[in-house]
Amino acid sequence: MVDLLGMVGTVAERVLDALRLRRRVRVRTRLGFLPTAQAHRLLVLTEVTNVGQRRVVVNSWGFNLNRRPHAMLPAGSTRPLPPTLEDGDQVVTWVRSDVFARQLQAYGYRGAVKVQAWVTDTSGTTHRGDTIKLDLDDAIRTND
Repeated sequence: MVDLLGMVGTVAERVLDALRLRRRVRVRTRLGFLPTAQAHRLLVLTEVTNVGQRRVVVNSWGFNLNRRPHAMLPAGSTRPLPPTLEDGDQVVTWVRSDVFARQLQAYGYRGAVKVQAWVTDTSGTTHRGDTIKLDLDDAIRTND
């Protein structure tokens, strides 16, 4: 009986270690401005933060638009891409909202679009962010 309790305790410790050491990435999608990059332009920003306790290498970026995948290379980044993120590190990528909106209009999108950023790490795990609404006409007018 004592051996069985010891085994259960050991398995529980290993499961907790695996959960604690897993790759965890927080992705945020937002509209905003960056003081260092085109400070007067409204940008679609993707913030990627390593909130786990393992190194993460992000190797692809994109957006889900109205729940459909759409790949787009970021126009700018606070770190060289692909970034290696240690625990607590962050990278922010951006694209001008008017450029993004014009591209979406060329693909047939109109009005307000639900935009959700996603990133994939080298282990193949896709991390999805929150969803924002982007009015394409407003995004174009704002940066004109």
